[in-house]
Amino acid sequence: MPTKITVDFYQSSDGPCLLLFGGADADLSALATLFAWLSASKHGDSVDLDSQSFIRVHEDSKGIRVQLLSTIAITETQGPFLESLSSNHLIWRYSPEMWAEAVEQIQGMIDFNGSCHQYLAQSSKNDLFVKLSIGEIHMH
Repeated sequence: MPTKITVDFYQSSDGPCLLLFGGADADLSALATLFAWLSASKHGDSVDLDSQSFIRVHEDSKGIRVQLLSTIAITETQGPFLESLSSNHLIWRYSPEMWAEAVEQIQGMIDFNGSCHQYLAQSSKNDLFVKLSIGEIHMH
């Protein structure tokens, strides 16, 4: 049985960082399925990442709500990709095409089947740094 993916949010030297991590047996397929739903959804559809059965919130981020939102087509030069409604409610906003690209990145990790990571969003391009890491050790 796959293990849960842990969600952690903190301020890094690169800016706001959303870290998704787990062991080598973490449930990447469930995450890919969720992102695929967002890529096929219409403008305004959203889901709370932190309430998914395959997600666990890191103890340092208890009480955080991470809302994933599919929005109209946007480019990497537009934003914000991250909207903070409060210190514990974040919205990660992507276009359907960008969610589809994230699905491809996750599928690459599934196909690799080993310790690896992908940057699903980078603060140099937008205002949120998102790293998905499997089988690696994490400290912040």
